[in-house]
Amino acid sequence: MLYFMPPGPKMDGVKPIMRCTSGLSSKWWALLFPARAALRAFWRFPVSRGALLALLAIIVHGTGVSELAAGVSGGEAKTEDTTNKVARLHDTNYDELYRPQFHYSAPRGFLADPEMTVYYAGEYHLGYLGCDTVEQRAPVHWGHAVSTDLLHWRELPVAVGPDPGDDNGPWSGGAVVDSRNTSGLQAGPEKLLVAFYTKPHSGICLAYSNDRGRTWQKYAGNPVLSISVTGSWDDRDPAVFWHEPTKRWVMLLTESGLARMSFYGSTDLKKWERLSSLEALRVDCPDIFELPTDGNPLIRKWVLWASFFRPWTGRYSIGNFDGTRYIREDEIRRPDWGRNSFAARTWSGAPEGRVIQIAWLWHTLTSQEGRLPGMPFSQQMGIPCELSLRTFPDGIRLCRWPVREVESLRTRSDGLTNVVLASGQSRAIANVPSGLVDIEAEFELQDAAEFGLRVRGEEVAYNVLDCLLKVRGDSGPLEPVKNRVSLRLLVDRMSLEIFGNGGRFSMSNYFTPPQDNTGIEAYAVQGSVRLVSIKVHELRSVWR
Repeated sequence: MLYFMPPGPKMDGVKPIMRCTSGLSSKWWALLFPARAALRAFWRFPVSRGALLALLAIIVHGTGVSELAAGVSGGEAKTEDTTNKVARLHDTNYDELYRPQFHYSAPRGFLADPEMTVYYAGEYHLGYLGCDTVEQRAPVHWGHAVSTDLLHWRELPVAVGPDPGDDNGPWSGGAVVDSRNTSGLQAGPEKLLVAFYTKPHSGICLAYSNDRGRTWQKYAGNPVLSISVTGSWDDRDPAVFWHEPTKRWVMLLTESGLARMSFYGSTDLKKWERLSSLEALRVDCPDIFELPTDGNPLIRKWVLWASFFRPWTGRYSIGNFDGTRYIREDEIRRPDWGRNSFAARTWSGAPEGRVIQIAWLWHTLTSQEGRLPGMPFSQQMGIPCELSLRTFPDGIRLCRWPVREVESLRTRSDGLTNVVLASGQSRAIANVPSGLVDIEAEFELQDAAEFGLRVRGEEVAYNVLDCLLKVRGDSGPLEPVKNRVSLRLLVDRMSLEIFGNGGRFSMSNYFTPPQDNTGIEAYAVQGSVRLVSIKVHELRSVWR
């Protein structure tokens, strides 16, 4: 039931102005979804500018779950002017057994692909494909949070939900700031935020916000790109960006059953025409961005990114984009050698020219380790990473490195320098009871066949002969640089992310360490290795 209460101090025993139950008439319900989930509810009520400010208390089965201030109109809705908050039937203290402490996870339910990654007015927006159960089930919606530092996130209401009668809900997409108001949809002083999402069996649709992403309105002319143009019911996952040399917007999406990537152009974000296409092999969530090479703004390259299946991880190529077509200049490469990083997207409009990427750090729910009984949430995002292009002896490569903001979470640190580990020897480095650590280590090769770290019982092993880093059954190539191997590890309650040699190598892993093992040690096998330095930084929780 819903109580409208008069303005002024909230007092025990105050009588409601109006009592509403599930029989609410249609003129009061502008939007209610998803009703059957029973874990979240979202309401928009008719309000008017300048109306009397009232306190709306939402009461579910006798329990108050949310309050918000709203100007209540006299009846019919004249215009929306609301600061709705999410009404959640169950809150979380973000301290469940496996709750990530410095990675983003949904408060409740299932989380998948990152969406609407856009920066505006000091805030990074992060959406996610979500549903209200811990198992992925349709219909889905776009959950939404904002952050000023990519670490501390504040939940906002669902940005995009299913249309009435839609059993699928919105699939993946991106967002931009229409700073020039090319769409003509801006109303008010704030720049327009425009999100593009996939509506299966319909096409690419548009939603927009005039209030910094607090509320979103679906465009009346949707879809802006129909499947009658793209050709297949599941053409999807639009990534949109402004191309300055041609003075137009460009959209990249997958088509033809994920077997093709196509570019479309528009001057107003509402009418699109095909520019070019690339054949692909089962790709999902494409992205494209431009980067300077070795930090030189005069030597820039375009990076085309997409997620591949089996294994579920990203691939990229480096080339040139002229505003119409992309020409690949090098082979397709794999940047992350774990098995749990998928659907990565970059933030549009990030400050200081930074190109920052975030991925869904997924795990299966069918394995014994993947089932987390009692947890109200499922899945998490990977750590946001800054991307760069660097030149190596074998060519230009894309590098991924955790955003510098992570260092602000460091509290105490332990470490060693210049230690030779003999064959078969291990050396305890630190014991961090919280289990939240940021580890920096550098090894100098001697004659060991294998060396590495044991982190909460998990071996991060470097095979010297094959130049492979091996973790949890996965392995990836990591060549020494001047006879040295450097590693950085981020360990959270259900993830282990590894970065090698300044970001040329990365490996993202789902990881639920034993609760009774919080130790970290270095070791060598079949010969010795010199541990040049190691620092173990304990990290504070972003929720405390």
